[in-house]
Amino acid sequence: MSAIKYRYKKLRDLQVPIITIAIRYENDWFPVEAYVDSGATYSVFTA
Repeated sequence: MSAIKYRYKKLRDLQVPIITIAIRYENDWFPVEAYVDSGATYSVFTA
């Protein structure tokens, strides 16, 4: 398993683990924000 470092995003007055990912639909890519559960045993996102 590999480790990934990322910056926390400021949301109101909190620093939260939200990252921007890209999702492809047909021929277009769309930026989407995703919450990273850093204590999770399993993740649907791969490195």
